[in-house]
Amino acid sequence: MAGKVWLVGAGPGDLGLFTIKGLEVLQKAEVVVYDALIGDAVLTLIPDQVEKINVGKRAGNHRMTQEQINLTLLEQAQAGKRVVRLKGGDPFLFGRGGEELELLVENDIPYEIVPGVTSAFAVPAYNGIPVTHRDFTSSVHIITGHRRSSGNTHSISRAEASRSINTAGGAGSLSDSDGLGIDYEALVRTKGTLIFLMGLSTLPVIMRGLLDAGISPDTPAAVLERGTTAGQRRVLATVSTLEEETDRARIKAPAIIVVGEVCRLAESFAWAEKRPLAGRKILLTRPKELISEMAGRLRRMGAEVLEMPAIETVPIQPNPALEDCFQKYPEGTAYSQKTAGRIDWMVFTSPTGVRIFMDWFLPDHDIRALAGIRIAVIGEGSAKKLRQYGIRCDFVPTVYDGETLGRELAQKIRQERENSNNIPAPVRVLIPRAAIGSRELVEELEKAGDIEILDIPTYTTEYVTEGIVDARQQIENGEIHYAVFTSASTVRGFSAVMEGADMSRIKAICIGRQTRTAAEAQGMQTRMAEKATLDALLDAVVQCAAEDRNT
Repeated sequence: MAGKVWLVGAGPGDLGLFTIKGLEVLQKAEVVVYDALIGDAVLTLIPDQVEKINVGKRAGNHRMTQEQINLTLLEQAQAGKRVVRLKGGDPFLFGRGGEELELLVENDIPYEIVPGVTSAFAVPAYNGIPVTHRDFTSSVHIITGHRRSSGNTHSISRAEASRSINTAGGAGSLSDSDGLGIDYEALVRTKGTLIFLMGLSTLPVIMRGLLDAGISPDTPAAVLERGTTAGQRRVLATVSTLEEETDRARIKAPAIIVVGEVCRLAESFAWAEKRPLAGRKILLTRPKELISEMAGRLRRMGAEVLEMPAIETVPIQPNPALEDCFQKYPEGTAYSQKTAGRIDWMVFTSPTGVRIFMDWFLPDHDIRALAGIRIAVIGEGSAKKLRQYGIRCDFVPTVYDGETLGRELAQKIRQERENSNNIPAPVRVLIPRAAIGSRELVEELEKAGDIEILDIPTYTTEYVTEGIVDARQQIENGEIHYAVFTSASTVRGFSAVMEGADMSRIKAICIGRQTRTAAEAQGMQTRMAEKATLDALLDAVVQCAAEDRNT
């Protein structure tokens, strides 16, 4: 039975511009055939179990010819697989989507098209340039800037473009000889906004063609580099000066060219770079199974976020130690009515610990069975997770780390013992947590005396191998501005995956003291949030970005 192919537009780079339908299709794929210019954040959405085929084409470096790509889609579909062809921007706008469908149609392979947000409109919008404006123009025209040779598109160098100009005899001969096939005179007559995609290498040819066709040399023009990403830059000039200004700024592909009066609005309409984290690319580590709230908050403030699962939490199943604990110390009553066998306190050191315990507990127990047990948590994240189960914690330390939690809870237990004669010894404290947990918590609790500590592992932490995005190369290239860590375990997981990388290049922003200590042990530059909360962590990132921007 034949499979099916979906041509999916991934948008220009910003994860927020990837469509809901595109995400739904991607999550059900069995094979993903993807291009070079897909945003990192979109690539990280590809499920781990999916077969991934990189057919990315960049100037002078094609992993596959177009014919090979077409054949790959056919063969994968004929094998009965759900195939997603993931393409930058929109698959039908200079994306060769039509060519890729031809072979599928010939072989009766079912397919669907999922349009994407095109860079032709999104990138100008992120630079404050409306492609139409009734005070300036009522039309917009999108043109490919790729040179064609023997029926195939390929990029050329600036030097080659200059030679094309020097050998062209005039407007008419230029449009025929430059290989672009552009009717410059027709474009100039429209008086519309002109958008050239994939045209950076042919910029001299395009500007000369427009000038020879009669466009005013003073017509506003812009080159927009890596739009919608942290690397977004723009050069504003005129048709006569755009090449010189682009060279001066050392603009690199991918970039688009915009010509027209609407370019005058860029400075007054600019908005993307005004966000607190604009221009910052942030690597955010997290447990593999968690959706990161922090990532969304960083993106809303303008950052490009690369989520990298550094660890995977694996529940210990079966868990005889936990089973024995609840059989030996059954659920029941509070302090004042306490019987001989009793759990008095339960301590959670992470939201993951809360989730895994509840996943174990609730299938065989009533939540009301915990009514007589008081609950302490390490911080607001764990408290928030508890509230999802309808439970409010009884104790949160003043500083969100294991040492403070142990010290202050021990102090509370001592005071309550001194103030009451109704608390039989020992006070039993259950700590369901990771197999490798901080010893500081237990050591501080032991100082209270006459406390029975039941430190029971409920899950293990495993390191996750590096995914489809080459974070190591981006670190070496200085493309990652900050790495944000929310636990010491994610630091260790990240370091294990990045073994051999120069960790001194990483500016680590850490949620707490233990996390910072782990990062410093790896040689990272560090900054710590004032409190171990997501709000404080976000504030630390914003403050760091502001300082870097002012230096």
